[in-house]
Amino acid sequence: MWRCSGSARQYFMVIQANFSHPYPQPSGRFFRFVRHGQSVTICNLVTHGKKRLMNSLRNSSRMSFSSHFRTFLFVSLWTACSGFAGPVEASTLAAPPKPDMELAAGLVPHKALYDIKMVSAHNGTQVLNIGGQMFYDWKPACDAWISNHRFNLAYEYADSPPMRITSDFSTYETFDGATMNFTSQRKRDGELFEEVRGQATLGTEEGASKAVYTIPEDLEYKLAQDTLFPMGHTLAVLSHIKAGEKFFKSTIFDGTDKEGPIEINAFIGKPEKYEPVAESKDLDQSLLGGAAWRIRLAFFPLNKPSETSDYEMELTFHENGIIRDMIVEYDDFTLSQKLVALEKIEGSPCEDNGAAEDKKE
Repeated sequence: MWRCSGSARQYFMVIQANFSHPYPQPSGRFFRFVRHGQSVTICNLVTHGKKRLMNSLRNSSRMSFSSHFRTFLFVSLWTACSGFAGPVEASTLAAPPKPDMELAAGLVPHKALYDIKMVSAHNGTQVLNIGGQMFYDWKPACDAWISNHRFNLAYEYADSPPMRITSDFSTYETFDGATMNFTSQRKRDGELFEEVRGQATLGTEEGASKAVYTIPEDLEYKLAQDTLFPMGHTLAVLSHIKAGEKFFKSTIFDGTDKEGPIEINAFIGKPEKYEPVAESKDLDQSLLGGAAWRIRLAFFPLNKPSETSDYEMELTFHENGIIRDMIVEYDDFTLSQKLVALEKIEGSPCEDNGAAEDKKE
């Protein structure tokens, strides 16, 4: 037994390796990522319940107003979290990674509806309840992937009035992985309080890899050469699954907020078999019959040093790009996201290139 950072009463089994090697499967379901330079420690909880890993007062706000659980990771797949202290410098000027179009051909254009609810709260939290829905659609167009997310969430607090947050995010990510246009709007009780719009590009020339915002103006981030956009990360996950690799890390830029890129560590679990649910006219279960994996994600901020992740999530990801369910663990509470409606859609014809309004500057 090793003791990981955290409460003196919590003991973990530790599996440690270098990022260049796959990780063995932890013996338990829930585990914690602890970062040490270019290596990571997975702390697997064996007594006293799960340890939540995030500062909830900061991250719950970021989740609701900003990252929508970073669900993009698999369904744009990311979606489903301040300011950036400094740019991420490109280590080399090698060509940016290109998405695997053979893997992309296996993804199913679809629209989906998820119910979101708070499933547990921890001592000291001021959040009494969170509930609502997330609508998502994804499809290829003529030369890019288009994704749209729409969140409608109600928040109840112990010491302040309730509020309703609606969030809309759209991306237009080119097939070569080199350009992504993004737009985002967030409203609190119907009033706009944040808007983001811009374009991110990856290139081989000095200074070419960057994210430039048009709203707000004068906001720009340098991006590392190996930065991935949402669909690029989705395909990277599939690539690692096909290769039988359990663990990998990556830098992601998704354009959902003003906070810049983040680091995501992914742990790929064993394959899962889909058990059909009760008959539902809103749920096309034929889209859920293929291979699926349980995947754990840890989100590390790049705007500040941190050995532990901001927050973590566990989800069931199908090889056709559909997320069946998700658990998001914050410091003060845990949220669930459950698929309640699913339908296959057609890709957009070449004349309809439409998610982000400013896709072509």
